[in-house]
Amino acid sequence: VVLTWTDNNPEGTQYRITRAPDGYSISGITGHTYRDAEIAEPGFYTYSVCAYNDFSDSPETTSNTVVAGQPLQIPCSFDLKGGAAKSQWLLVDANQDKTTWTLSPQGLSYFCSFYNDADDWAFSLPMELLPDVTYRLRYTVNCQSILGSKEDFRMTLGRDVAPESHKQT
Repeated sequence: VVLTWTDNNPEGTQYRITRAPDGYSISGITGHTYRDAEIAEPGFYTYSVCAYNDFSDSPETTSNTVVAGQPLQIPCSFDLKGGAAKSQWLLVDANQDKTTWTLSPQGLSYFCSFYNDADDWAFSLPMELLPDVTYRLRYTVNCQSILGSKEDFRMTLGRDVAPESHKQT
């Protein structure tokens, strides 16, 4: 992950970068670029940058979520019922209606009704797909239709955690 930023701080300003969710932090950076090569596990990360000098600290600025680390090797499986599931999935409330995917003892679930669309996203960790290889994806969808309503489930492929980048369904 390469971070770059601009600012209007005076000479002598240093920067502290903190990575979440693991809390890794580094201080004393004097330039406006930082390359994070210390990621041990693939996952979803955000970075906060704070400028500081002898007098005070600035408020932190936090990045968008990025996915980083080595991709998973195929075959792989996701443990949706265990504690590791929280680090394997990024749950996004795409329409910001405060209803989104949740992780429960039964797995990954979404509650929707006639009043809200199930239009949110659950991103997995990246997987390494090789050219000219056929892959098979297996998943179970348990959806109880109410009054014969049509239910639609889509799985897409993309390169990052932005829904608009997922072009292949």
